[in-house]
Amino acid sequence: MSFGNRLKRGWTQEVLANGLGLSRNTIAGYESPSKSREPGLEMLTRISAVFEVTVDYLLGLTTAEQAPRKPDPKMRVPVYKDSLTYLPPLHEESAIGHLDLPAGIGADFAVEVTGRDLLWTGICPGDLVLCLGLAAADHGQLAAVATPSGGTGRQELIMRYMVLDKGGWTLRAANPDQADRPLRPGDQVAGVAVAIVKNPPALDTYFELLSLRDVRVRGWNEVILEATRLGVKKEQVKSLIGFFAGLLDNHPKKD
Repeated sequence: MSFGNRLKRGWTQEVLANGLGLSRNTIAGYESPSKSREPGLEMLTRISAVFEVTVDYLLGLTTAEQAPRKPDPKMRVPVYKDSLTYLPPLHEESAIGHLDLPAGIGADFAVEVTGRDLLWTGICPGDLVLCLGLAAADHGQLAAVATPSGGTGRQELIMRYMVLDKGGWTLRAANPDQADRPLRPGDQVAGVAVAIVKNPPALDTYFELLSLRDVRVRGWNEVILEATRLGVKKEQVKSLIGFFAGLLDNHPKKD
């Protein structure tokens, strides 16, 4: 395709000439097969901007109208560990490293999980929780919480689910072996989880979860067997659980 044909993109010579500040005869010369007129580099750049194509395309050096898009530079965010303590507020200088964010994910920092507090959601030691830096979290969100560490003036970063119940905000682990605790004065939400970067789970983790499940199911099986022996029906058990739960709600929990 000739340069002249590349200029014929549904525009009349008059319209193109007006857009470029040229005469119609000049445009006609550009489009002429005899190449009676040839634009200079500055004019080629102006024409390419009007047509939203590259100069190489106008000159016939490529069939691609647009230059290939360069990949967006990866954003890097600081990585903190949930078992370490930090001087508040969190500073990038305190990070243990940096992470290139996966494409399409926005986050302000990452927390490397070291404990087993989130094990029952499949978040294992070594996984990274990507967080947006927010000072508050909604009910049910997994949050990074900075909690005072033993009167040292430092804060420990922990990952917990934010649960709002009648007694206020509670920090809940995703592991039945970890007790809930209230959100205390001095606790500060540092961010909310938006994505997880996982490592392949170890086989030992699978066996551990199976073992924990068996222990807990075995305990409930004993309750079921006892209820069956006494002739108590499941509807009655559910009603009793609701009754006692109501009694507990009327007695504030102690730390």
